[in-house]
Amino acid sequence: MSKRSGAPTRATATASVVRALRESEERFRALAELSRDTLMRFDRQYRHLYVNAVVEVQTGIPAAHFLGRTHRELGFPEPLVALSEAAIERVFVSAQPHRIEFELPTGVWIDWQLVPELDSDGRVAYVMTCGRDITAHKQAEAAETSHRQALAAQVAESTAALEEATLGLHSEKAERRQAEERLRQLLEHLPVGVYRSTPEGQILEANQGLAEILGFPSAESLHRLNISKLYVARRDRDDHIDRLRSVGIAPGEFQLRRRDGRVIWVRDFPRAIRDETGKLSCFAGVLVDITEQKQAQEAVRKSEELYRTLARNFPDGAVCLFDHELRFSLVEGTGFESSGLGKQALEGRTLREALPPERAAQIEPVLKAALSGELRRIEIPAGDHTYSLRALPLRDQDGCVWAGMAVVQDITVQKQTEEHLRFQSLHDGLTNLFNRTFFEEHLAALSRGGRLPVSVIMADVDGLKDVNDRLGHAAGDELLRHAAEILRASFRPGDVVARIGGDEFSVLLPDASEEAGQAVIARLRENLAAHHASGCTCNLSFSLGLATASANLTLPEAVRLADARMYADKAARRPAT
Repeated sequence: MSKRSGAPTRATATASVVRALRESEERFRALAELSRDTLMRFDRQYRHLYVNAVVEVQTGIPAAHFLGRTHRELGFPEPLVALSEAAIERVFVSAQPHRIEFELPTGVWIDWQLVPELDSDGRVAYVMTCGRDITAHKQAEAAETSHRQALAAQVAESTAALEEATLGLHSEKAERRQAEERLRQLLEHLPVGVYRSTPEGQILEANQGLAEILGFPSAESLHRLNISKLYVARRDRDDHIDRLRSVGIAPGEFQLRRRDGRVIWVRDFPRAIRDETGKLSCFAGVLVDITEQKQAQEAVRKSEELYRTLARNFPDGAVCLFDHELRFSLVEGTGFESSGLGKQALEGRTLREALPPERAAQIEPVLKAALSGELRRIEIPAGDHTYSLRALPLRDQDGCVWAGMAVVQDITVQKQTEEHLRFQSLHDGLTNLFNRTFFEEHLAALSRGGRLPVSVIMADVDGLKDVNDRLGHAAGDELLRHAAEILRASFRPGDVVARIGGDEFSVLLPDASEEAGQAVIARLRENLAAHHASGCTCNLSFSLGLATASANLTLPEAVRLADARMYADKAARRPAT
Protein backbone atom coordinates (compact mmCIF):
# COMPACT_ATOMS: atom_id res chain seq x y z
CA MET A 1 0.00 0.00 0.00
CA SER A 2 1.04 3.66 -0.53
CA LYS A 3 2.22 5.51 2.57
CA ARG A 4 0.54 8.96 2.33
CA SER A 5 2.02 10.83 5.29
CA GLY A 6 1.94 14.41 3.91
CA ALA A 7 -0.84 15.59 6.27
CA PRO A 8 1.54 16.91 9.00
CA THR A 9 3.42 18.95 6.41
CA ARG A 10 0.19 20.42 5.02
CA ALA A 11 -0.99 21.12 8.56
CA THR A 12 2.27 22.99 9.25
CA ALA A 13 1.84 25.10 6.12
CA THR A 14 -1.79 25.79 6.99
CA ALA A 15 -0.82 26.79 10.53
CA SER A 16 1.75 29.23 9.15
CA VAL A 17 -0.89 30.83 6.94
CA VAL A 18 -3.33 31.09 9.82
CA ARG A 19 -0.65 32.53 12.09
CA ALA A 20 0.38 35.16 9.51
CA LEU A 21 -3.25 36.17 8.91
CA ARG A 22 -3.84 36.36 12.66
CA GLU A 23 -0.77 38.59 13.09
CA SER A 24 -2.01 40.86 10.28
CA GLU A 25 -5.46 41.09 11.89
CA GLU A 26 -3.87 41.82 15.28
CA ARG A 27 -1.85 44.69 13.78
CA PHE A 28 -5.03 46.10 12.25
CA ARG A 29 -6.89 45.77 15.55
CA ALA A 30 -4.01 47.36 17.48
CA LEU A 31 -4.11 50.39 15.18
CA ALA A 32 -7.92 50.56 15.38
CA GLU A 33 -7.87 50.45 19.18
CA LEU A 34 -5.68 53.61 19.21
CA SER A 35 -8.48 55.56 17.54
CA ARG A 36 -10.73 57.79 19.66
CA ASP A 37 -13.55 57.17 17.15
CA THR A 38 -15.70 54.07 16.76
CA LEU A 39 -14.48 51.87 13.88
CA MET A 40 -16.82 49.22 12.43
CA ARG A 41 -16.84 46.77 9.51
CA PHE A 42 -20.13 45.53 7.98
CA ASP A 43 -21.02 42.77 5.57
CA ARG A 44 -23.90 42.88 3.07
CA GLN A 45 -26.36 41.61 5.72
CA TYR A 46 -25.50 44.72 7.83
CA ARG A 47 -23.83 42.51 10.45
CA HIS A 48 -20.91 43.80 12.48
CA LEU A 49 -17.73 41.96 11.57
CA TYR A 50 -15.52 44.20 13.69
CA VAL A 51 -15.92 47.02 16.24
CA ASN A 52 -13.31 48.65 18.46
CA ALA A 53 -13.68 49.33 22.19
CA VAL A 54 -14.81 52.98 21.76
CA VAL A 55 -18.28 51.71 20.77
CA GLU A 56 -19.08 50.90 24.42
CA VAL A 57 -18.36 54.52 25.43
CA GLN A 58 -20.74 55.84 22.77
CA THR A 59 -23.55 53.25 22.99
CA GLY A 60 -23.24 51.69 26.45
CA ILE A 61 -23.14 48.23 24.79
CA PRO A 62 -19.97 46.07 25.15
CA ALA A 63 -18.05 45.69 21.90
CA ALA A 64 -18.29 41.87 22.04
CA HIS A 65 -22.12 42.04 21.81
CA PHE A 66 -21.93 43.71 18.37
CA LEU A 67 -20.02 40.93 16.59
CA GLY A 68 -22.22 38.98 14.17
CA ARG A 69 -25.30 41.08 14.94
CA THR A 70 -27.16 43.83 13.10
CA HIS A 71 -28.30 47.10 14.68
CA ARG A 72 -31.85 45.71 14.72
CA GLU A 73 -30.74 42.58 16.60
CA LEU A 74 -28.95 44.80 19.13
CA GLY A 75 -32.24 46.61 19.88
CA PHE A 76 -31.54 50.02 18.32
CA PRO A 77 -34.66 52.12 17.52
CA GLU A 78 -36.19 51.25 14.15
CA PRO A 79 -35.73 54.75 12.60
CA LEU A 80 -32.00 54.60 13.47
CA VAL A 81 -31.76 51.04 12.07
CA ALA A 82 -33.41 52.14 8.81
CA LEU A 83 -31.08 55.17 8.53
CA SER A 84 -27.87 53.18 9.14
CA GLU A 85 -28.81 50.26 6.88
CA ALA A 86 -29.77 52.65 4.06
CA ALA A 87 -26.38 54.36 4.38
CA ILE A 88 -24.51 51.01 4.36
CA GLU A 89 -26.52 49.78 1.36
CA ARG A 90 -25.78 53.03 -0.50
CA VAL A 91 -22.03 52.46 -0.14
CA PHE A 92 -22.33 48.81 -1.24
CA VAL A 93 -24.29 49.86 -4.37
CA SER A 94 -22.37 53.02 -5.32
CA ALA A 95 -18.87 52.07 -4.08
CA GLN A 96 -18.64 55.71 -2.97
CA PRO A 97 -17.98 57.16 0.51
CA HIS A 98 -21.02 58.47 2.37
CA ARG A 99 -21.60 60.51 5.51
CA ILE A 100 -24.57 60.97 7.87
CA GLU A 101 -25.22 62.37 11.34
CA PHE A 102 -27.56 60.88 13.93
CA GLU A 103 -28.25 60.79 17.65
CA LEU A 104 -27.86 57.53 19.60
CA PRO A 105 -30.35 56.51 22.32
CA THR A 106 -27.60 57.43 24.81
CA GLY A 107 -27.85 61.07 23.70
CA VAL A 108 -24.48 60.94 21.90
CA TRP A 109 -24.40 62.61 18.48
CA ILE A 110 -22.35 60.74 15.84
CA ASP A 111 -20.73 61.95 12.63
CA TRP A 112 -20.76 58.61 10.72
CA GLN A 113 -18.40 58.34 7.75
CA LEU A 114 -18.73 55.23 5.57
CA VAL A 115 -16.18 54.07 2.99
CA PRO A 116 -16.15 50.97 0.74
CA GLU A 117 -13.57 48.26 1.30
CA LEU A 118 -12.77 46.76 -2.12
CA ASP A 119 -11.60 43.25 -2.93
CA SER A 120 -8.89 42.47 -5.47
CA ASP A 121 -11.43 42.71 -8.31
CA GLY A 122 -12.49 46.22 -7.32
CA ARG A 123 -15.88 45.13 -5.92
CA VAL A 124 -17.16 46.27 -2.56
CA ALA A 125 -16.50 43.45 -0.10
CA TYR A 126 -17.24 45.28 3.13
CA VAL A 127 -18.16 48.72 4.40
CA MET A 128 -15.88 50.38 6.96
CA THR A 129 -17.32 53.13 9.16
CA CYS A 130 -15.79 55.73 11.45
CA GLY A 131 -18.08 57.28 14.07
CA ARG A 132 -16.90 60.51 15.68
CA ASP A 133 -18.58 61.87 18.80
CA ILE A 134 -19.80 65.38 17.85
CA THR A 135 -22.05 65.83 20.87
CA ALA A 136 -20.08 68.82 22.15
CA HIS A 137 -20.29 70.45 18.72
CA LYS A 138 -24.05 69.83 18.52
CA GLN A 139 -24.58 71.14 22.03
CA ALA A 140 -22.53 74.23 21.22
CA GLU A 141 -24.65 74.80 18.10
CA ALA A 142 -27.87 74.35 20.07
CA ALA A 143 -26.65 76.64 22.85
CA GLU A 144 -25.59 79.27 20.33
CA THR A 145 -28.96 79.07 18.53
CA SER A 146 -30.87 79.25 21.80
CA HIS A 147 -28.71 82.14 22.95
CA ARG A 148 -29.28 84.06 19.74
CA GLN A 149 -33.03 83.46 19.87
CA ALA A 150 -33.23 84.58 23.48
CA LEU A 151 -31.06 87.60 22.78
CA ALA A 152 -33.17 88.52 19.75
CA ALA A 153 -36.36 88.20 21.77
CA GLN A 154 -35.03 90.31 24.60
CA VAL A 155 -33.56 92.90 22.23
CA ALA A 156 -36.97 93.09 20.53
CA GLU A 157 -38.60 93.48 23.91
CA SER A 158 -36.03 96.10 24.86
CA THR A 159 -36.63 97.95 21.59
CA ALA A 160 -40.36 97.97 22.21
CA ALA A 161 -39.79 99.25 25.71
CA LEU A 162 -37.46 101.93 24.42
CA GLU A 163 -40.10 103.05 21.94
CA GLU A 164 -42.66 103.11 24.70
CA ALA A 165 -40.28 105.08 26.90
CA THR A 166 -39.67 107.57 24.09
CA LEU A 167 -43.37 108.14 23.67
CA GLY A 168 -43.62 108.55 27.42
CA LEU A 169 -41.35 111.60 27.28
CA HIS A 170 -44.36 113.54 26.07
CA SER A 171 -46.44 112.37 29.00
CA GLU A 172 -46.57 113.69 32.47
CA LYS A 173 -43.55 113.57 34.77
CA ALA A 174 -44.89 110.54 36.61
CA GLU A 175 -45.35 108.62 33.39
CA ARG A 176 -41.78 109.43 32.38
CA ARG A 177 -40.49 108.07 35.67
CA GLN A 178 -42.54 104.89 35.22
CA ALA A 179 -41.19 104.39 31.71
CA GLU A 180 -37.65 104.98 32.91
CA GLU A 181 -38.14 102.46 35.69
CA ARG A 182 -39.49 99.84 33.29
CA LEU A 183 -36.51 100.42 31.01
CA ARG A 184 -34.09 100.15 33.90
CA GLN A 185 -35.66 96.87 35.07
CA LEU A 186 -35.56 95.50 31.54
CA LEU A 187 -31.86 96.34 31.15
CA GLU A 188 -31.12 94.86 34.55
CA HIS A 189 -32.45 91.46 33.47
CA LEU A 190 -30.86 91.24 30.05
CA PRO A 191 -28.35 88.33 29.84
CA VAL A 192 -25.84 90.65 28.18
CA GLY A 193 -23.85 93.58 29.49
CA VAL A 194 -25.07 97.07 28.60
CA TYR A 195 -22.76 99.97 29.42
CA ARG A 196 -21.70 103.58 28.89
CA SER A 197 -18.09 104.57 29.56
CA THR A 198 -15.73 107.48 29.18
CA PRO A 199 -13.21 107.36 26.29
CA GLU A 200 -10.59 106.44 28.93
CA GLY A 201 -12.61 103.37 30.05
CA GLN A 202 -14.30 104.60 33.26
CA ILE A 203 -17.75 102.99 33.62
CA LEU A 204 -20.51 105.63 33.77
CA GLU A 205 -23.53 103.36 33.63
CA ALA A 206 -23.99 99.58 33.48
CA ASN A 207 -26.62 96.91 34.03
CA GLN A 208 -26.49 93.86 36.28
CA GLY A 209 -25.71 91.65 33.26
CA LEU A 210 -22.34 93.36 32.80
CA ALA A 211 -21.57 92.94 36.51
CA GLU A 212 -22.27 89.20 36.28
CA ILE A 213 -20.13 88.80 33.15
CA LEU A 214 -17.18 90.54 34.84
CA GLY A 215 -17.71 88.81 38.19
CA PHE A 216 -18.79 91.85 40.26
CA PRO A 217 -21.58 91.74 42.88
CA SER A 218 -23.67 94.60 41.50
CA ALA A 219 -23.94 97.17 38.74
CA GLU A 220 -23.14 99.92 41.29
CA SER A 221 -19.77 98.32 42.04
CA LEU A 222 -18.78 98.87 38.39
CA HIS A 223 -19.01 102.66 38.66
CA ARG A 224 -15.54 102.80 40.20
CA LEU A 225 -14.09 100.43 37.60
CA ASN A 226 -11.87 101.33 34.66
CA ILE A 227 -12.60 98.54 32.18
CA SER A 228 -9.34 99.14 30.29
CA LYS A 229 -7.55 97.45 33.22
CA LEU A 230 -9.42 94.17 32.58
CA TYR A 231 -7.95 93.56 29.11
CA VAL A 232 -5.66 90.51 29.12
CA ALA A 233 -3.62 92.07 26.28
CA ARG A 234 -3.18 95.85 26.42
CA ARG A 235 -2.74 95.91 22.65
CA ASP A 236 -6.26 94.51 22.21
CA ARG A 237 -7.58 97.55 24.11
CA ASP A 238 -5.52 100.03 22.09
CA ASP A 239 -6.47 98.51 18.73
CA HIS A 240 -10.15 98.31 19.72
CA ILE A 241 -10.30 101.98 20.80
CA ASP A 242 -8.38 103.17 17.72
CA ARG A 243 -10.88 101.45 15.41
CA LEU A 244 -13.82 102.81 17.39
CA ARG A 245 -12.50 106.41 17.28
CA SER A 246 -11.90 106.04 13.54
CA VAL A 247 -15.16 104.46 12.29
CA GLY A 248 -17.61 105.10 15.14
CA ILE A 249 -18.96 101.51 15.27
CA ALA A 250 -16.36 98.75 15.67
CA PRO A 251 -17.47 95.28 16.90
CA GLY A 252 -14.57 93.22 18.24
CA GLU A 253 -13.59 90.05 20.10
CA PHE A 254 -10.95 89.93 22.84
CA GLN A 255 -10.15 88.47 26.24
CA LEU A 256 -10.94 90.08 29.60
CA ARG A 257 -9.90 89.03 33.09
CA ARG A 258 -12.80 88.79 35.53
CA ARG A 259 -12.65 89.97 39.11
CA ASP A 260 -11.94 86.37 40.27
CA GLY A 261 -8.99 86.12 37.84
CA ARG A 262 -10.70 83.86 35.32
CA VAL A 263 -10.08 84.78 31.69
CA ILE A 264 -13.14 85.01 29.43
CA TRP A 265 -13.76 85.75 25.76
CA VAL A 266 -16.20 88.59 24.96
CA ARG A 267 -17.72 90.15 21.85
CA ASP A 268 -18.20 93.92 22.13
CA PHE A 269 -20.73 95.94 20.06
CA PRO A 270 -19.70 99.55 20.90
CA ARG A 271 -20.64 102.91 19.43
CA ALA A 272 -18.77 106.19 19.75
CA ILE A 273 -21.05 109.01 21.01
CA ARG A 274 -20.12 112.58 20.07
CA ASP A 275 -21.58 115.90 21.25
CA GLU A 276 -23.00 118.64 19.04
CA THR A 277 -19.48 119.92 18.35
CA GLY A 278 -18.28 116.50 17.16
CA LYS A 279 -16.14 115.88 20.21
CA LEU A 280 -16.05 112.28 21.51
CA SER A 281 -17.99 112.23 24.76
CA CYS A 282 -18.42 108.53 25.61
CA PHE A 283 -18.78 104.96 24.38
CA ALA A 284 -22.03 103.00 24.63
CA GLY A 285 -22.40 99.36 23.80
CA VAL A 286 -23.39 95.76 24.51
CA LEU A 287 -20.91 93.14 25.78
CA VAL A 288 -21.60 89.39 25.24
CA ASP A 289 -19.76 86.51 26.92
CA ILE A 290 -18.70 84.11 24.11
CA THR A 291 -16.37 81.91 26.18
CA GLU A 292 -18.36 78.71 25.59
CA GLN A 293 -18.49 79.37 21.85
CA LYS A 294 -14.72 79.89 21.77
CA GLN A 295 -14.18 76.70 23.77
CA ALA A 296 -16.30 74.78 21.25
CA GLN A 297 -14.29 76.24 18.39
CA GLU A 298 -11.07 75.30 20.16
CA ALA A 299 -12.38 71.76 20.66
CA VAL A 300 -13.04 71.51 16.91
CA ARG A 301 -9.55 72.88 16.17
CA LYS A 302 -7.96 70.36 18.52
CA SER A 303 -9.97 67.58 16.93
CA GLU A 304 -8.75 68.58 13.49
CA GLU A 305 -5.19 68.79 14.79
CA LEU A 306 -5.62 65.31 16.24
CA TYR A 307 -6.59 64.03 12.80
CA ARG A 308 -3.53 65.74 11.34
CA THR A 309 -1.38 64.09 14.02
CA LEU A 310 -2.87 60.66 13.30
CA ALA A 311 -2.26 61.15 9.57
CA ARG A 312 1.25 62.42 10.26
CA ASN A 313 2.00 59.26 12.24
CA PHE A 314 0.15 56.88 9.93
CA PRO A 315 2.35 53.74 10.01
CA ASP A 316 4.34 53.36 6.78
CA GLY A 317 1.90 55.71 5.07
CA ALA A 318 0.96 59.26 4.18
CA VAL A 319 -2.21 61.27 3.56
CA CYS A 320 -2.29 63.93 0.83
CA LEU A 321 -4.97 66.46 -0.11
CA PHE A 322 -4.98 67.77 -3.69
CA ASP A 323 -7.09 70.28 -5.61
CA HIS A 324 -8.50 70.25 -9.16
CA GLU A 325 -5.12 71.36 -10.50
CA LEU A 326 -3.58 68.27 -8.84
CA ARG A 327 -1.68 70.55 -6.46
CA PHE A 328 -0.91 69.05 -3.04
CA SER A 329 -2.26 71.34 -0.32
CA LEU A 330 -1.49 69.06 2.64
CA VAL A 331 0.93 66.17 3.05
CA GLU A 332 1.20 64.33 6.36
CA GLY A 333 2.88 61.02 7.22
CA THR A 334 6.12 59.18 6.62
CA GLY A 335 5.05 57.05 3.66
CA PHE A 336 7.16 58.98 1.12
CA GLU A 337 10.34 59.32 3.16
CA SER A 338 12.02 56.21 1.75
CA SER A 339 11.52 57.55 -1.80
CA GLY A 340 12.86 61.02 -0.97
CA LEU A 341 9.47 62.67 -1.45
CA GLY A 342 8.50 64.11 1.93
CA LYS A 343 6.24 66.94 3.00
CA GLN A 344 8.66 69.67 1.84
CA ALA A 345 9.04 68.14 -1.62
CA LEU A 346 5.31 67.74 -2.31
CA GLU A 347 3.29 70.33 -0.41
CA GLY A 348 2.36 73.33 -2.56
CA ARG A 349 3.49 71.68 -5.81
CA THR A 350 1.51 69.98 -8.57
CA LEU A 351 1.84 66.28 -9.34
CA ARG A 352 3.94 66.91 -12.46
CA GLU A 353 6.12 69.44 -10.64
CA ALA A 354 6.87 66.98 -7.84
CA LEU A 355 7.30 63.66 -9.67
CA PRO A 356 9.19 62.40 -12.74
CA PRO A 357 7.06 62.41 -15.93
CA GLU A 358 6.61 58.63 -16.16
CA ARG A 359 5.57 58.35 -12.50
CA ALA A 360 3.23 61.35 -12.75
CA ALA A 361 1.61 59.84 -15.87
CA GLN A 362 0.96 56.63 -13.92
CA ILE A 363 -0.68 58.39 -10.97
CA GLU A 364 -2.52 61.25 -12.74
CA PRO A 365 -5.53 59.17 -14.00
CA VAL A 366 -6.15 57.89 -10.48
CA LEU A 367 -6.23 61.38 -8.95
CA LYS A 368 -8.41 62.75 -11.76
CA ALA A 369 -10.86 59.88 -11.26
CA ALA A 370 -11.18 60.86 -7.59
CA LEU A 371 -11.91 64.47 -8.59
CA SER A 372 -14.67 63.17 -10.87
CA GLY A 373 -16.23 61.34 -7.92
CA GLU A 374 -14.71 57.85 -8.23
CA LEU A 375 -12.73 55.78 -5.73
CA ARG A 376 -9.57 54.31 -7.26
CA ARG A 377 -6.65 52.21 -6.00
CA ILE A 378 -3.38 51.19 -7.65
CA GLU A 379 -0.15 49.53 -6.54
CA ILE A 380 3.07 51.32 -7.45
CA PRO A 381 6.40 49.43 -7.52
CA ALA A 382 9.33 51.73 -6.76
CA GLY A 383 12.73 50.12 -6.47
CA ASP A 384 12.57 47.45 -3.78
CA HIS A 385 9.35 48.95 -2.33
CA THR A 386 5.70 48.61 -3.29
CA TYR A 387 3.17 51.33 -2.45
CA SER A 388 -0.62 51.22 -2.32
CA LEU A 389 -2.28 54.47 -3.44
CA ARG A 390 -5.99 54.96 -2.74
CA ALA A 391 -7.60 58.15 -4.10
CA LEU A 392 -11.09 59.24 -3.06
CA PRO A 393 -13.23 62.36 -3.55
CA LEU A 394 -13.94 64.93 -0.82
CA ARG A 395 -17.42 66.44 -1.11
CA ASP A 396 -19.01 69.54 0.39
CA GLN A 397 -22.48 69.69 1.95
CA ASP A 398 -24.06 69.93 -1.51
CA GLY A 399 -22.30 66.78 -2.70
CA CYS A 400 -19.87 68.59 -5.00
CA VAL A 401 -16.27 67.36 -5.13
CA TRP A 402 -14.08 70.17 -3.87
CA ALA A 403 -10.83 68.23 -3.51
CA GLY A 404 -9.36 64.74 -3.45
CA MET A 405 -7.51 62.73 -0.82
CA ALA A 406 -4.79 60.20 -1.55
CA VAL A 407 -3.86 57.64 1.09
CA VAL A 408 -0.47 56.09 0.37
CA GLN A 409 0.96 53.16 2.29
CA ASP A 410 4.16 51.16 1.96
CA ILE A 411 2.90 47.58 1.49
CA THR A 412 6.27 46.03 0.73
CA VAL A 413 6.20 43.73 3.75
CA GLN A 414 2.59 42.82 3.06
CA LYS A 415 3.37 41.88 -0.56
CA GLN A 416 6.39 39.84 0.52
CA THR A 417 4.25 38.08 3.11
CA GLU A 418 1.55 37.35 0.53
CA GLU A 419 4.13 35.93 -1.87
CA HIS A 420 5.66 33.82 0.89
CA LEU A 421 2.24 32.55 1.96
CA ARG A 422 1.33 31.74 -1.64
CA PHE A 423 4.60 29.82 -2.10
CA GLN A 424 3.96 27.92 1.12
CA SER A 425 0.38 27.14 0.12
CA LEU A 426 1.47 25.60 -3.21
CA HIS A 427 4.77 23.94 -2.26
CA ASP A 428 5.86 21.08 -0.07
CA GLY A 429 7.83 22.42 2.89
CA LEU A 430 10.32 19.56 3.00
CA THR A 431 11.29 19.22 -0.68
CA ASN A 432 10.21 22.64 -2.13
CA LEU A 433 8.42 20.72 -4.90
CA PHE A 434 4.81 21.55 -5.70
CA ASN A 435 2.32 20.08 -3.23
CA ARG A 436 -0.86 18.07 -3.78
CA THR A 437 -3.04 21.23 -3.89
CA PHE A 438 -1.11 22.70 -6.82
CA PHE A 439 -0.94 19.32 -8.55
CA GLU A 440 -4.71 18.86 -8.41
CA GLU A 441 -5.36 22.48 -9.57
CA HIS A 442 -3.00 22.03 -12.53
CA LEU A 443 -4.48 18.61 -13.29
CA ALA A 444 -7.97 20.15 -13.42
CA ALA A 445 -6.75 22.99 -15.65
CA LEU A 446 -5.16 20.55 -18.12
CA SER A 447 -8.36 18.49 -18.12
CA ARG A 448 -10.48 21.54 -18.92
CA GLY A 449 -8.09 22.67 -21.65
CA GLY A 450 -8.32 19.36 -23.51
CA ARG A 451 -4.75 19.70 -24.76
CA LEU A 452 -3.36 16.23 -25.52
CA PRO A 453 -1.28 14.20 -25.13
CA VAL A 454 -0.38 14.54 -21.44
CA SER A 455 1.76 11.89 -19.76
CA VAL A 456 1.58 11.12 -16.04
CA ILE A 457 4.35 9.49 -13.98
CA MET A 458 3.71 8.21 -10.47
CA ALA A 459 6.82 7.59 -8.34
CA ASP A 460 7.00 5.98 -4.91
CA VAL A 461 10.18 6.01 -2.75
CA ASP A 462 10.93 2.43 -1.79
CA GLY A 463 11.64 1.56 1.83
CA LEU A 464 10.82 4.94 3.42
CA LYS A 465 8.95 3.39 6.34
CA ASP A 466 11.85 1.05 7.05
CA VAL A 467 14.29 3.99 7.04
CA ASN A 468 12.03 5.95 9.44
CA ASP A 469 11.70 2.95 11.75
CA ARG A 470 15.42 2.05 11.78
CA LEU A 471 17.17 5.40 11.48
CA GLY A 472 14.55 7.95 12.52
CA HIS A 473 12.43 10.51 10.69
CA ALA A 474 15.40 12.85 10.13
CA ALA A 475 17.00 10.16 7.96
CA GLY A 476 13.66 9.63 6.19
CA ASP A 477 13.40 13.35 5.48
CA GLU A 478 16.92 13.36 4.05
CA LEU A 479 15.98 10.42 1.78
CA LEU A 480 12.97 12.38 0.49
CA ARG A 481 15.15 15.42 -0.21
CA HIS A 482 17.53 13.23 -2.30
CA ALA A 483 14.51 11.87 -4.16
CA ALA A 484 13.24 15.40 -4.89
CA GLU A 485 16.67 16.45 -6.15
CA ILE A 486 16.83 13.57 -8.65
CA LEU A 487 13.24 14.13 -9.82
CA ARG A 488 13.79 17.86 -10.29
CA ALA A 489 16.90 17.18 -12.43
CA SER A 490 15.12 14.58 -14.60
CA PHE A 491 12.22 16.64 -15.97
CA ARG A 492 11.68 19.68 -18.18
CA PRO A 493 11.15 23.17 -16.64
CA GLY A 494 7.50 23.15 -17.79
CA ASP A 495 6.69 19.79 -16.20
CA VAL A 496 4.83 19.75 -12.88
CA VAL A 497 6.77 17.71 -10.29
CA ALA A 498 4.83 17.39 -7.02
CA ARG A 499 5.03 15.54 -3.74
CA ILE A 500 1.45 14.33 -3.22
CA GLY A 501 1.95 12.07 -0.21
CA GLY A 502 4.48 10.91 2.35
CA ASP A 503 6.64 8.86 -0.03
CA GLU A 504 4.68 9.45 -3.23
CA PHE A 505 5.46 11.86 -6.06
CA SER A 506 3.58 12.63 -9.27
CA VAL A 507 4.67 14.34 -12.48
CA LEU A 508 2.53 15.91 -15.24
CA LEU A 509 4.24 16.13 -18.66
CA PRO A 510 2.18 18.30 -21.06
CA ASP A 511 2.61 17.54 -24.79
CA ALA A 512 4.48 14.30 -23.98
CA SER A 513 3.55 11.04 -25.73
CA GLU A 514 3.95 7.65 -24.04
CA GLU A 515 7.26 7.15 -25.91
CA ALA A 516 8.49 10.50 -24.54
CA GLY A 517 7.36 9.43 -21.08
CA GLN A 518 9.34 6.17 -21.34
CA ALA A 519 12.41 8.18 -22.36
CA VAL A 520 11.96 10.41 -19.28
CA ILE A 521 11.72 7.35 -17.00
CA ALA A 522 14.95 6.01 -18.55
CA ARG A 523 16.61 9.38 -17.86
CA LEU A 524 15.31 9.27 -14.28
CA ARG A 525 16.85 5.85 -13.69
CA GLU A 526 20.15 7.04 -15.23
CA ASN A 527 20.19 10.06 -12.89
CA LEU A 528 19.43 7.77 -9.94
CA ALA A 529 22.38 5.49 -10.89
CA ALA A 530 24.68 8.50 -11.27
CA HIS A 531 23.58 9.73 -7.85
CA HIS A 532 24.57 6.42 -6.25
CA ALA A 533 27.84 6.39 -8.19
CA SER A 534 28.70 9.81 -6.75
CA GLY A 535 29.10 8.21 -3.33
CA CYS A 536 25.62 8.66 -1.85
CA THR A 537 24.84 5.92 0.68
CA CYS A 538 21.14 6.71 0.98
CA ASN A 539 20.10 3.48 -0.87
CA LEU A 540 17.39 5.37 -2.79
CA SER A 541 15.13 3.62 -5.31
CA PHE A 542 11.78 4.34 -6.98
CA SER A 543 8.75 2.31 -8.00
CA LEU A 544 7.43 3.97 -11.18
CA GLY A 545 4.23 3.96 -13.23
CA LEU A 546 3.51 5.74 -16.54
CA ALA A 547 0.28 6.42 -18.43
CA THR A 548 -0.61 8.89 -21.18
CA ALA A 549 -3.92 10.73 -21.61
CA SER A 550 -5.11 10.69 -25.20
CA ALA A 551 -8.33 10.80 -27.20
CA ASN A 552 -9.25 7.39 -25.75
CA LEU A 553 -8.09 7.95 -22.16
CA THR A 554 -9.00 10.95 -19.99
CA LEU A 555 -6.41 12.61 -17.81
CA PRO A 556 -8.00 11.47 -14.49
CA GLU A 557 -8.08 7.91 -15.91
CA ALA A 558 -4.40 8.23 -16.89
CA VAL A 559 -3.56 9.25 -13.30
CA ARG A 560 -5.31 6.18 -11.91
CA LEU A 561 -3.64 3.92 -14.49
CA ALA A 562 -0.17 5.32 -13.74
CA ASP A 563 -0.83 4.77 -10.02
CA ALA A 564 -1.82 1.15 -10.63
CA ARG A 565 1.27 0.58 -12.80
CA MET A 566 3.48 2.04 -10.07
CA TYR A 567 2.10 -0.47 -7.56
CA ALA A 568 2.61 -3.25 -10.09
CA ASP A 569 6.24 -2.15 -10.54
CA LYS A 570 6.73 -2.16 -6.77
CA ALA A 571 5.26 -5.67 -6.47
CA ALA A 572 7.39 -7.00 -9.36
CA ARG A 573 10.62 -5.70 -7.82
CA ARG A 574 9.83 -6.82 -4.25
CA PRO A 575 12.06 -9.80 -3.24
CA ALA A 576 10.22 -13.14 -3.08
CA THR A 577 9.66 -14.48 0.45
